[in-house]
Amino acid sequence: MQSKSTPPIQRARLSWLAPLWGCVLGAAWQVTQAQLWGLWAYQGLLVLGLLMLLMAKSLLRRPLLCWLLLMWAAACCVAGVTGWRAHAYLAQTLPKPLEAVDLQVEGTIASMLQTTSNGQRWRFAVDAAPPGVPPLIELAWYGPYGRELDTSQPLIPPWAQGVALSPGQRWRLTVRIKRPHGARNPHGFDYELQAWEQGVQATGYVREQAPQQLLAVTGQYPLQRWRQWLRDRIQAQSQRLQTWLPGVAPDRQQAALGVAAALAVGDQQAIDRKDWAMFRQTGVSHLMSISGLHITSCAPPLRGMRRALR
Repeated sequence: MQSKSTPPIQRARLSWLAPLWGCVLGAAWQVTQAQLWGLWAYQGLLVLGLLMLLMAKSLLRRPLLCWLLLMWAAACCVAGVTGWRAHAYLAQTLPKPLEAVDLQVEGTIASMLQTTSNGQRWRFAVDAAPPGVPPLIELAWYGPYGRELDTSQPLIPPWAQGVALSPGQRWRLTVRIKRPHGARNPHGFDYELQAWEQGVQATGYVREQAPQQLLAVTGQYPLQRWRQWLRDRIQAQSQRLQTWLPGVAPDRQQAALGVAAALAVGDQQAIDRKDWAMFRQTGVSHLMSISGLHITSCAPPLRGMRRALR
């Protein structure tokens, strides 16, 4: 009688599933820890995982044991690397003495400008600053307290000498920053976690009283410049929209343009709060979250197909 053996394709599938499951388990275990272990513990996990990988090579004749060893080796390696990275990230946390004091920083606007009801905010890649300032921070400027700005027109900060902010601009700014903090509502949105995931370790605002200086206009962040150009072009179509929809109130026309900008370039801040509430109540808010650049990326091929079929 011929002994049954595992087909080569199935053996290959099993060997790949082991480290994949291990990576998932290792990452899930580490990110759900209540608090970080010491750095030495994660380094030890990484070394243990590498030793398990070497041991698995000598157990190829015992498939099940080899499979389990590969899974645990991958889990230890991923958990160790993830914890080590968390320690490296914490080492860049903004020191307490630098919070709520005037700091002069130099850097580049690294994101599309997000328009709020009374100002703008953006990501700022820091090039030069006092020791301890993180490499990526989120800044904002605010208009007069209690008065909403006209977002249908280009917003220009009072300290920018008539220059509209744009990705790629290099500025010397006087700012006040602090560590990111979010509301501790059960099952609510965790802003601090979002900032952690995106590498933002400080948030703050530009001091209006201090002099600010535009140092250069660079070619960095071309995608963000294109997104902002397209968003601004969409929101500038209010006059044309009045021609198409004469019976719609101006505020609703601006809200419709905000939805179009959100779908085109992923600028969710352009959507009015009332519209967000309606989207949540009707169960379609996820469409705004996952669409973004997807529509923009699909538009050129569809346009090319349309021209080819003519």
